[in-house]
Amino acid sequence: MRMGTVRRTSATGLALVLLSCSTRAALAQPERDDETEASESGLIKAGGSASGSPGAADDAAGAGIAEAQRQALRPRYSIDTEFDATLDASLDGGGDLSVYRSNLNASVLIPQEDRSAFSLSLRGTRTFYNWSDPASLDLPSDEQPFQRINEVAISGSYMRPLTDHWSGFVAGRLDYAAEDGATLGDGLTVGTIGAVEYRFDNDLRLSGGVILSTRLEEDILPIPFVAVNWQINEQWSLTNDNALGLQVRYAPNEQWRFALGAEYARDEFRLDDSGFAPDGAAKRIRVPLRFETVWTPHPRVTLSGEVGADLLHRVQISDSNGVRRREFAADPSLAVGAMLTFRF
Repeated sequence: MRMGTVRRTSATGLALVLLSCSTRAALAQPERDDETEASESGLIKAGGSASGSPGAADDAAGAGIAEAQRQALRPRYSIDTEFDATLDASLDGGGDLSVYRSNLNASVLIPQEDRSAFSLSLRGTRTFYNWSDPASLDLPSDEQPFQRINEVAISGSYMRPLTDHWSGFVAGRLDYAAEDGATLGDGLTVGTIGAVEYRFDNDLRLSGGVILSTRLEEDILPIPFVAVNWQINEQWSLTNDNALGLQVRYAPNEQWRFALGAEYARDEFRLDDSGFAPDGAAKRIRVPLRFETVWTPHPRVTLSGEVGADLLHRVQISDSNGVRRREFAADPSLAVGAMLTFRF
């Protein structure tokens, strides 16, 4: 499986779509690493020598099959680091907002003999908000509303084929997202997802389900969704398996892939106890439009970069009672990002 898409995950659990769909994609398209290919090569050679020594060929073929099965069931690990930035978004009240984010993610996929699989993921994120002219925001003080945000997320999922065409999967997520100085427990949210997928053939899969997520100072949010993964031909594909959006991809060869897509992105986090809205919550909503380039120089290494714009960008601040105190709308602005992934 080639994974290189820059991911914009939210503190509300919307990234569960990514987690679950990545799991099913990995199962539908098993990774062919060097060890697996070597095992298959040995199996072919053993079969080819059957006319010379049938007994030895059968033993070698059996060993090759066992090794191929062992490789197919081995855990698959990945580590990726990502950086993305929204640059100089002009605010309606004056001044600009820039957002810089970096994260580190580690995950493991554990296939089972019945073709089911478990997935676990741990991610840490650091985000910096820079307000160029806080005095123009019409706040009680000239200080920036918030700046440094920390997020830690733990996710787990399970996927199982139900029939030759139907599969089901569930996932859960625990997320902590808060400004520096906020109380640990006040920034916790949890989410879960349940969905089914129907595979028409090897080129087209459709799935649908519901995401349930708690939110800071708001009611539980149910989000129904439909996901598509369509391999139109050898080079072109259409998918929304990485977010609540849609992406068109073009892959001229195994090393390169290009994509254009848009999605809905929502982040929320707890504020500290000494700012404009003590112990309140902030929410950032936008529609990222991106052009992405993915380079895979080695089956275990992927480097991706993207450029585009953040559309319909706004930031909302609520107090500790859930009452909205301020909302800032931002003009479309330049956005860039990059991610490096290692698989082993």
